[in-house]
Amino acid sequence: MLSVYSVLKPPKSGNCTIENNKPSQNLISLDSIKTIYYNPEKNKPLLHSIREKLDFAIQHDDWSLDDIIKPSDHNYFVAPVIDCVIYYVTGYLCKQILRYFKCVTCQSAIKQNINLCSYEPVARLVNLKSKGGLIHPNINFFNFICKIEQLFSKYCEMADVLELILTELLEDTLYFPCFQHSEEIIAFTIKYYINMRMRQFSQSYNSEAQKENMNKKKIAKFTLT
Repeated sequence: MLSVYSVLKPPKSGNCTIENNKPSQNLISLDSIKTIYYNPEKNKPLLHSIREKLDFAIQHDDWSLDDIIKPSDHNYFVAPVIDCVIYYVTGYLCKQILRYFKCVTCQSAIKQNINLCSYEPVARLVNLKSKGGLIHPNINFFNFICKIEQLFSKYCEMADVLELILTELLEDTLYFPCFQHSEEIIAFTIKYYINMRMRQFSQSYNSEAQKENMNKKKIAKFTLT
């Protein structure tokens, strides 16, 4: 991506400076998360702090998937960060779908019947943020979203991105348990997710373009004409 985002990095622009010319640091590490799980009662302030950082970043659309957790915190038993964020966003997408489709078969195909936490490695971010209100998506539905994300990353810079994604998706048979609502839900899912990703991608692209223009203007001031 999931960017669907410089997650949790200090801002690179604005009225801010980096002391000692050190590179931007990630604001959340796996060590912090591990500490919470080892001592859940004693570390509620740390959990609250992490939640505030995540909420602030998401509310301001200022997050990139590969920056949530430091690469040095790698653990082979931990799902890739991008998968954790896609899982989180898939849960949000499930919530939007369930507003319009009340079919029991559809609901079971989209979400898991889990109230608090899942032991899936990709569910770590949702487990961290959830107080029982977040949705854990069905793993098959999550894999479908991962496929869309993979295709979006492949074609996002093309003019006909939507057509290219749909063409490649339709090369495989798309199966959904509820035959009555399958076409509606699959179409809604693809459209909603791609719209969300395109909005974020456009914001990120425009932001980079503005930075490049500012640098060119600064250079132009020192150029003799």
